[in-house]
Amino acid sequence: MALAQSAPLDGPAALLAIPSTLPGRATVWLRGEQDLSTATAVAEDMARAIAAGDGAVVVDLSRVTFMDASTVSTIVRAREFLRQHDRSLTLRAPSTCAGRIIALCDLTQLVDARPG
Repeated sequence: MALAQSAPLDGPAALLAIPSTLPGRATVWLRGEQDLSTATAVAEDMARAIAAGDGAVVVDLSRVTFMDASTVSTIVRAREFLRQHDRSLTLRAPSTCAGRIIALCDLTQLVDARPG
């Protein structure tokens, strides 16, 4: 059963996993500072998104203001898990900050270059 796709909620929560209305895709919205203090929550929401279906996972990074290696590690582990199950992970609309660390970690191939 798919849930309605919507923008992430405002408020104190750092992230939200939202199974989208598009068949075979779940979206994880990250926002704010993503570091060691949010690593467990990021991993848990990523796991929920992966478990929500059997298709692709999209990670929206448009509202990330800081991202460290713990977040990158979670993304890489999720990508490897999905690959082993013939699924994919895509990064969408990385903020300037997120884009820098993605480039430094040589993960730009994961970024969806399509606008919007």
